[in-house]
Amino acid sequence: MTSQAPNDHSQTILLIEPESSRRKVIAQALSESSYEVIPAVDAAEGARYLPATPRAVVVVPVELLNDELLAPQLAPEASGDHTVIALGPAEAEEEVPRRFVFLSISGLSPLTFLQQLRLILLGRRVRLEADAELETLVGELSQRPFSELLMSLGSQQLSGRVESPDGVLWLEEGNPVCAALVGPDGLPTAASEGRGVKIFCRLARRNSGPVRVRLRPSFGWPGHHAAPEVNLEDDLLMLLDKALQDLRDDMPPLRSRVRVQPAAQRAVGLGGLDEQLLEAAEQAGTVERLLDISPATDGRILDALIRLAQQGLVNFDEPRAAVAIVTDSTADLPRALARRHGIQVVPLKVHFGDRTYRDGRDLRPRQFFELLESGAHHPSSEPPDPADFATVYDSLPEGQEALSIHISAKLSQTSAHAQQGASGYPVQTVDSGVVSLTLGMMALLAARAAARGLGAEESAQLVQRWSRDSRSLFVVDTLEYLARGGRIGKAQAWIGGVLGIKPILGVQNGEIVPVDKVRGGRKAQPRIADLFSQQLPSDHPMIAGVVHAKAPVWADRLRQLLSERFSIQEVVVSEMGPVVGTHAGPGAVGACLVPVSEQDLPLIAPL
Repeated sequence: MTSQAPNDHSQTILLIEPESSRRKVIAQALSESSYEVIPAVDAAEGARYLPATPRAVVVVPVELLNDELLAPQLAPEASGDHTVIALGPAEAEEEVPRRFVFLSISGLSPLTFLQQLRLILLGRRVRLEADAELETLVGELSQRPFSELLMSLGSQQLSGRVESPDGVLWLEEGNPVCAALVGPDGLPTAASEGRGVKIFCRLARRNSGPVRVRLRPSFGWPGHHAAPEVNLEDDLLMLLDKALQDLRDDMPPLRSRVRVQPAAQRAVGLGGLDEQLLEAAEQAGTVERLLDISPATDGRILDALIRLAQQGLVNFDEPRAAVAIVTDSTADLPRALARRHGIQVVPLKVHFGDRTYRDGRDLRPRQFFELLESGAHHPSSEPPDPADFATVYDSLPEGQEALSIHISAKLSQTSAHAQQGASGYPVQTVDSGVVSLTLGMMALLAARAAARGLGAEESAQLVQRWSRDSRSLFVVDTLEYLARGGRIGKAQAWIGGVLGIKPILGVQNGEIVPVDKVRGGRKAQPRIADLFSQQLPSDHPMIAGVVHAKAPVWADRLRQLLSERFSIQEVVVSEMGPVVGTHAGPGAVGACLVPVSEQDLPLIAPL
């Protein structure tokens, strides 16, 4: 047994490897990297060590996974916090259960093999997972907030880059050195120059969405991703403190127009930032644009704008789209995206025992899946009351029309309640016939069309066409939650679990229907891509949505497969919320593809 380095916080590795030369090479390389390695010569010896090594990383050949002594201890109910890394030839991957990490030994140099193994182990340290290609680490910020992730990366003194939907942060030995907005080529944009702290604060505010960590070139970090010039001088703790101070709960809508009042011309004794904002306001137009063009942090700018408004020197004209868009929380639309587009999301209710939560408000995905997996109570859901919808419709500006787009009426009474609540209001309700992020994409595209002046009737017709032409598929990792909710029998779930069967489900005529099934979760994403290819032309413009329940690695893999096969104009990645997640369960992954015409593209392009 090799000894662990003093004060090292790495995990113990139980290496089960009958082939002596490979066992020796792997054990030596990992021990040199300060891992404590326990070598086992066969499955029997490994099975004896397992109970004494809680939370160990188990490295084992694929052919031993079904060994009669080892398999029971690697089963989900027995393996506890063990991470299992299965080694085998490339063709064996599809037979490896998805809960295990697969590492191919086909055609890999010893150096590449060890780099990939170290990447997997590093991911466990920082609570991220290696992607399907074993090149980067991926995760979900709702499960690991940006600031918490940076602390973990800093403790490991990692060098590389952290990518989120808002931009990129470069690290040198765990310390941030540069923050930037990036273009499609992965390179910093001109808008990033000299604004490192501002962009860092923006990145640190994000608490949901995908995140990716690319390490130094020795781990496959592309050369063109080398960090630009340093624009962050402070250490990590000081930067996080600045980001915390920059948070603002109350602020005008980003798309509000900033109007400079005549009194501003007579104002004296204003501070430097106040004067700069007054000068830039007319040119910038909106609050969002003003935040972008000023080098000051967003929090300082918002404080100044609110102060100027209180002095009567500016006011904010909130934009009024031709049509207000309303949807419900089964849309699984990212909150930031909904807020940015002015989409009103009416929450369904989720009941856990005697406690009731509002989906997406009182109960976010992270909290929900913790409650779901605890098993104390199986949740149930309830549509919003008609009065809940009436309250939202009543809050809209007088005379403004609304388009209220909702989950399929065959799956929920939500659409019917929306229609009842709309009585007496200029509201058109639409039964979308879809659910989850497919519904979210309908609301998003309709909001963009409305922002560009399209009326309620025309928007409703577009939504009906998009929902009719769209395709939605998803796979569940376990049948347990469908059985809990009464969607399938418990015996059927047990048999499916024993055989490793993963059903692929789709939405047809407003209902959830079985479409296909695969054995082993690793086959699911390629099969979903195949099924989409059978239904939709690869060269037609598509808007895509990928949604997952605590499965960022598999969502990332599905996103990549769809991007390779279709002409994707835009992709939104989101998490399943409590209502959909109740039935799908953790590990579920799905996608929707929405064919759009060339004429649609200018209407639905990002605002």
